[in-house]
Amino acid sequence: MAARTDIALWSAAPCASIAEQVDDLLDGRLDHALEAFALAHLERCPPCRVLARHAVRYRAAMRRVGEGEVAPRDFVERLRFALRRGAESPH
Repeated sequence: MAARTDIALWSAAPCASIAEQVDDLLDGRLDHALEAFALAHLERCPPCRVLARHAVRYRAAMRRVGEGEVAPRDFVERLRFALRRGAESPH
């Protein structure tokens, strides 16, 4: 679906616009007018606030997952070997 970048579209369907562009809002990629409109809407709309809060928490969780330790080298090598062996053997 096309991005909602027109303030008229945001005004007509603010909850749908927030849902579609919550990442752009959180990343600061909305123009100033749309960002101001979105933030004002979030102040008045509990469901959209929950959506935005969940998006923030999801992003934080994904950053934590990305910072995790890499599997030990010998484990990775054994896993690759097992996967190759499995792909080569007929079933």
